[in-house]
Amino acid sequence: SLPKVGPIVISEIMYHPTTGDAEYFELHNISDAAVTLYEALKGEGWKITQGIAFSFPTSVPAVLQPDERFVLVRNEAIFNSVFTVPPGTQIFQWLSGGLNNGGEKLEISSPGDVDGAGLRQFIREDRVDYLDVAPWPVEADGGGYALTRIHDSLYGNDPANWVAMLPSPGQSSFGKWATESGLPSGASGKLDDPDHDGDSNLLEYAFGTDPMHETTAPNPIILTPIQGGGIQYFVAANHPELEFAIEESPDLSPGSWTPVAATLTTSSPQTLMLSTNTGGSPLPSRTFYRLRITYGD
Repeated sequence: SLPKVGPIVISEIMYHPTTGDAEYFELHNISDAAVTLYEALKGEGWKITQGIAFSFPTSVPAVLQPDERFVLVRNEAIFNSVFTVPPGTQIFQWLSGGLNNGGEKLEISSPGDVDGAGLRQFIREDRVDYLDVAPWPVEADGGGYALTRIHDSLYGNDPANWVAMLPSPGQSSFGKWATESGLPSGASGKLDDPDHDGDSNLLEYAFGTDPMHETTAPNPIILTPIQGGGIQYFVAANHPELEFAIEESPDLSPGSWTPVAATLTTSSPQTLMLSTNTGGSPLPSRTFYRLRITYGD
């Protein structure tokens, strides 16, 4: 079976900041339910069991709401002087230790049973064994970038599931973009359309257009036929957490859409092309195409 992932995962790691004690890592609740990082029947809180020393409080248990993020920091004062988190984001300062610039295991665990020797055992919930060399993104090693998990719902200890991106503690890359774009609080969701141009915020995010001005709508550039049987579109922004797939349908009816080719991802601005060549099979009288964009978390 595939590895268990969630409900709490390590989603971002700043292990080698340009300001030494501004280290942090982020926890993300990828489930649809709140998770209390305290087991009342055991009288124990969750803890970081590898990497640094920290146990979540028991007197006032920490509760991570669905899609919410906690930020754990080495030095809260220095962290706040370098980074900004969304209002309401909970920050916890760990007790001792630091994130190794050369790489190490970082693990969060929940309390399990007491063993025969009277010692509390802990159950691993998520672990990342990162490194500062390939195949891990080397730009995160002192270059001002953070290790960012591409798909929070996929296995975390796979270097292919991580990329070096500008730090965004406490929020997703989409959330940071929404804040920087000035999206109103009631229209900042992925499917909202505050400028009423027919393109959702997710489309605007994917194509690097302004979600608050309809004159920059991506409609004219999403799908362009190319000679020889293909579709191309331009991805203007670096969003490796997005997956792009072109689907086709003979009649636009629900359930008739099928993928043209394998889903593509991109880590840099570029033009993506998918072949719609049928390999010699007779072409239908007409075919409809659409672009499906899936967000990584």
